[in-house]
Amino acid sequence: MKIFKVIVALLCIGLLSLIYGYFIERKNIKIEYVNIRSEKFSENFSGVRIVHISDLHLKSLTAYEKDVAAEINDVHPDIIAITGDFFRHRNIFEGFNAVEKLPKSIDQVKNFLHLLHAPYGVFICRGNNDFGDDKEVSNIFLDAMHRDEVNILVNSSSLVTKDNERIHLLGIDFPGFSRWEANEFSNRSYEDGRCMESWFSFENSYSHFLLGPDREKWSDYTYTGSLRQSNPDEGGIGLIFYSQFDLGYDAFYRLRRLAGWSKFVLSPHAANRPLGETECQIDMLANQWYRFKIRCFSKEDGTHIQAKVWPKETEEPAQWQADAVDTTHQFQNGTVGLWSHGKGLHQFDDLCVFTANGDTLMVDDFEDRDTFGWVDFNFEAEAIPWIRQAIPDSEFTVLLAHTPDVIAWADSAKIDLQLSGHTHGGQIQLPLLGPLVTGTDLGRKYAQGLFSFDHTTLFVTRGIGTILLPIRLFCRPEIVVIDLTAK
Repeated sequence: MKIFKVIVALLCIGLLSLIYGYFIERKNIKIEYVNIRSEKFSENFSGVRIVHISDLHLKSLTAYEKDVAAEINDVHPDIIAITGDFFRHRNIFEGFNAVEKLPKSIDQVKNFLHLLHAPYGVFICRGNNDFGDDKEVSNIFLDAMHRDEVNILVNSSSLVTKDNERIHLLGIDFPGFSRWEANEFSNRSYEDGRCMESWFSFENSYSHFLLGPDREKWSDYTYTGSLRQSNPDEGGIGLIFYSQFDLGYDAFYRLRRLAGWSKFVLSPHAANRPLGETECQIDMLANQWYRFKIRCFSKEDGTHIQAKVWPKETEEPAQWQADAVDTTHQFQNGTVGLWSHGKGLHQFDDLCVFTANGDTLMVDDFEDRDTFGWVDFNFEAEAIPWIRQAIPDSEFTVLLAHTPDVIAWADSAKIDLQLSGHTHGGQIQLPLLGPLVTGTDLGRKYAQGLFSFDHTTLFVTRGIGTILLPIRLFCRPEIVVIDLTAK
C-alpha cells in the first residue's frame, strides 16, 4: 500500500510539473542583465547595449512572441543578436512540398524580426534547425533574409561604430548534421607528403576555400590539382568550382565521379546544367593519383566550363574531355572546393587556381600542415580564425554562434565575446541534478550562463522557445541584456 501511495504521489507531482511547465514557466520570460567591461574601449565610450536571444522555434507568431519583441524593445537595445534556430524544426525544409510550405514559415520569422527595433541593427546567424537535408532548399531562407535586408552573418563579419569605438559582429553557420552524414576534411600525411583527406560519409561532404574582399577576381580561372581514392567502387570523389558557399549558399558547379563510374561528369548543384560535352571518360584505379584541370570563363553566350582528368604518371591530354556552356550566366565567379561521398579515403593535393592573366589566386600543397581558409560544410567553426584575421586586435569582437561548442575555436582566435544558444538551458532542469540534456559536447556545466576562458567570454542563453516537448521546468525562457562598457 505504501508503494502504491508513493507511485501515486510521484505521478501527481509529474502531472503537476507538466501542467506548470506548459501553462506557466514555458512563457514566463526572465530578463538577465550582464555587464562586460573591456580595456579595448576608451574612457569616453558611452557603452553599447546588446540584447541576445536564441532558439525561437517559431511555428506561428503568437501573443508570446509579440511579448518577447516588446520586452526586447523596452530595454532599448543598440544591437539585437539572435543566434539561430528560428524554425520549429528542421523538417520544415524536408518533403516534396518543402519549397511550397517554407515561404509561409519564413514569413513568420520576418514578421517577428519586423517587430524589433535597434538603431544599429538586428544581426542573426543560422542554427541547426535552419537547415535541411536538401541543402539547396536551405538557400531559400538565406535569399529571403537578404531580400528583407536582414543582417545575416554567414561566415562573415559586420562593423558597428559608436563614439568612435569599433565593434565587429561575426557570425558562423551551424548546420548540425552528424559526422556520418557530412564528414570532415583534414590535413593528413601519406607516403609522399601531406594532402587534404576525407573519410566515409553517408551523405555528400564538402570543403570550400573562403574568399576575401577581392572576390570579383575569382572569375575566368583555371583550377588544377591531384586526387585519388582508396575504394573507387564504393566511394565518389569530385571538384567544386564557381561555388557560392563563401556567401552562404549551397550552390556551385561540380565535376564528380560517383562510386563505380568510369567517368567524371559536370553535375551542377543548385545551378543550371551546362550544355554540350559534360563527361570526362576515365577508369579510376584504387590508390592511384590522377591529375585534373578545370577551366571556367565567361563569354557573351554564357559561362564556359572545360575539364580533363588523366593518370598522374601520363602526359596531359591535348584536348578537353568536357567542354560545355551554361547559357544563363548564373554564376560568373566563385570559390573552389572538394567533394567526397561514400566509403574509403578521398585525397586531394597540389591544388592551384590561376587567372587567364597568369595571376595565382590560390596554391596549396598542404605541406605546412595548415588548412587555413578551407571550411567544410557542417564544420563552420573553421571559419572563425579566417574571419578574425582581418580585424585589428585592438578592436572588440562579438561572435554569434548557435552552439557553444565552438568556444575552443573562438578562444584560440581571441574573440572577445561569444554569444550562443542551442542548449535551451536543458529546457527541463531537476533540483540537484540540473539540466537533463544540453545537446553540446561541452557538457551540462555550460548549459547556461556566463563563462570566462583565456581570451573569450562566453554567454549561453536558455533561449526563447521549446523543442520536442512544449514545456520548461525550472528553466525559464530568457532575454539577455549585455552592456559593453569601458574597463
